[in-house]
Amino acid sequence: MIRLTKVLAVALTATALATSASATSFHFTMSGVGIDASGTVTIDETVPFSNPYPCGTCAAGAGYLVTAISGLINGDAITGVAPLGSIAGNNNRLYPNSNPVLDWGDLGFTTASTYYNAFNGNYAGHPGDFLAIGNQYIYAHPISFALSPVPEPGSWALMLGGFGMIGAALRSRRTASVRFA
Repeated sequence: MIRLTKVLAVALTATALATSASATSFHFTMSGVGIDASGTVTIDETVPFSNPYPCGTCAAGAGYLVTAISGLINGDAITGVAPLGSIAGNNNRLYPNSNPVLDWGDLGFTTASTYYNAFNGNYAGHPGDFLAIGNQYIYAHPISFALSPVPEPGSWALMLGGFGMIGAALRSRRTASVRFA
């Protein structure tokens, strides 16, 4: 009975931790000629954010507002998200569940020495992802931008709880009693 109570307590704790949060984090990578960046970006999923800068080639639907970014770009620490509209019309919106994940005027961020805007569009007759450096959108560089989900604490708790239960089951199977006649 005590074992069952412990198992139920672990299951309830894991379920409570696994409830959906309003903020989701993703690992990002960005690369191109002379561009090497990676880090973590956090979006707010409470309210979908419609596109204030519609365009014919933009991703359909609403994206989610980027609330935080950290990492490195070309060895410089990324210091944060740029204010909305401050860098070539950035709207700091990502589409983590669609292709492209970037849209026109998307992700503005800063370092101590400069600011950047990563966006998707048809730039100079070439569709794709680009990075504008220092608000000079004329000098955009082609990039590869990718997101991958960061596991939530609830997912880790469920996984560890499952491994614990498997271990407990295996341990209880090992203890076999030997009886002599």
